[in-house]
Amino acid sequence: MLEKFVIILGTIKSFASEDSWFYNACKTCNKKVFTNTISKAKEDGSEGYDEVTVLECQTDRCNKRTVVSVPRIKLLIRVQDCTGIVTLTLFEREVVKLLNVNANQLLDNNMELASEGNFPSELRALINRRFAFKIAIGSFNINKKLDGYSVSKLTENPSIIKDLDAHF
Repeated sequence: MLEKFVIILGTIKSFASEDSWFYNACKTCNKKVFTNTISKAKEDGSEGYDEVTVLECQTDRCNKRTVVSVPRIKLLIRVQDCTGIVTLTLFEREVVKLLNVNANQLLDNNMELASEGNFPSELRALINRRFAFKIAIGSFNINKKLDGYSVSKLTENPSIIKDLDAHF
């Protein structure tokens, strides 16, 4: 099945998760990194091993090698339109376009936001705002019967919203 695009005209009502609003991404491919504990010979030359925690990227491109990570925004939002509510995922690219701030900047200002459930005020400001969301529905969603969709683009341009309102 080819990827299909759908436009949703709706309002962000809440965050869909109490989890964190960011993830640690591989600097090369932007996919989530995983921690792994390995044994490494002691650096001082003495016998034995030290346990070291490293970050690994498990994509084919990065081939499970040790990588450098950067925080990236991944925000699960609940969007309501006249037909119901759907969960959408906003990634950093779209949030930066809207708010001119990335995960690094948000964390630099407020390290306490790194704990679960602490959403920055910049992100909370998205609640109750109305957007036109362009989402992609691909074979991954159909085959796995997943009803969470990623936002490809979004706008709150009044003329676009007015035009969409007139058609729906």
